[in-house]
Amino acid sequence: MTEKNSVMLLNDIIYRIHTTENFDEMRRSVLELLQYLIPCPCSAFYLASAKTPYELERPIGVGLTEDRLQTYLEQYQELDYTRWTFAAPAASAYRETDLMHDEARVNTPYYKAMFEPSGIHYSAIMTIIHQGVFLGVINLFRPRSDGDFTDEEMFFLDMLKGHLGYRLYHSLQKMKEREKIYPTQEELRKQYSLTNRETEIVYLLLDGVSKSLICDQLCISPNTLKKHTLNIYKKLGVKSWRELFSLLK
Repeated sequence: MTEKNSVMLLNDIIYRIHTTENFDEMRRSVLELLQYLIPCPCSAFYLASAKTPYELERPIGVGLTEDRLQTYLEQYQELDYTRWTFAAPAASAYRETDLMHDEARVNTPYYKAMFEPSGIHYSAIMTIIHQGVFLGVINLFRPRSDGDFTDEEMFFLDMLKGHLGYRLYHSLQKMKEREKIYPTQEELRKQYSLTNRETEIVYLLLDGVSKSLICDQLCISPNTLKKHTLNIYKKLGVKSWRELFSLLK
């Protein structure tokens, strides 16, 4: 890719960060465009947990299944040797090989559990931190055959961290305002025994997001969305979106 094309693509990503109204659509768009700027077959965008400091939730992935993203959260997050960077006072972009030599990485439980089964070897990471608040993280992955991420590619990633920090910080403030209108995630989970994924879908349904867009944003199939929706209706004792809206608005 020529330098001119790289700059144009970087500018397009920044434009999408600030102008894509739907928050999760913005996150997916950033991952998809990053694959052209920084070639990688798969990537993930996690948000910081609203409940537990320096833990992650609400993943969106490109080239990764929903099950794989959830497996990280449920089984391997505690093994992740990069998590200490989440507590830094400022955002950063780095390679895993900047933290640990390959000889040591390949022998860690985290590498053997998460990297080897997926055929990936290299990872580039951007921590998203704004005003000292940890907001999320982006991971880009490559197989060994593609080589490690270059200094130029890390420069591009570094250029985006401030824009994403600003957008995430203000978008999450808006989400908190929305929870003043609707029940909070904690209330939904406690009162109706909803899962994290089901609470995400409830908010999207209440916001009037179309089913096709929900599938795109959450990286799930229409059948999976249908199953989640039926489970939500059953748990809340409603039969339609109108009844759901009337109950929770």
